[in-house]
Amino acid sequence: MVTYKLLLKDEKSMQYAYWPEGHEDKQPGIIVVDFELELIYLKKPAPEDWMANYKPSEPGSWHSLVNAWRENKHQPPLAEHEWPTKKQSLCHYCYASYTMKQLMRFHNQGELPEKGCNMWY
Repeated sequence: MVTYKLLLKDEKSMQYAYWPEGHEDKQPGIIVVDFELELIYLKKPAPEDWMANYKPSEPGSWHSLVNAWRENKHQPPLAEHEWPTKKQSLCHYCYASYTMKQLMRFHNQGELPEKGCNMWY
């Protein structure tokens, strides 16, 4: 589980704090939704977050989310050669990734929340 709250908002971006396991008494990580660059990225990982390493042999849902984001921005989907090969690994912070995926879904629906929670287990 991860909780998150909006920290800053302007016409260019939104910044969220996120807390693994909802430990809001601990130091948060920072996620940025950048409207100009059309990116969601991790600015600073939470100290309680951990690095996951996946082989992209089963990328299905990640491809769908990224391409939905691009479609929303009137951009073509990424071509197969633009994705990592099956020999490359995808590394990411676990809790940040779940938060960014949820924020991407909200963005694709046209609304970003001020706070939220994501549970996957």
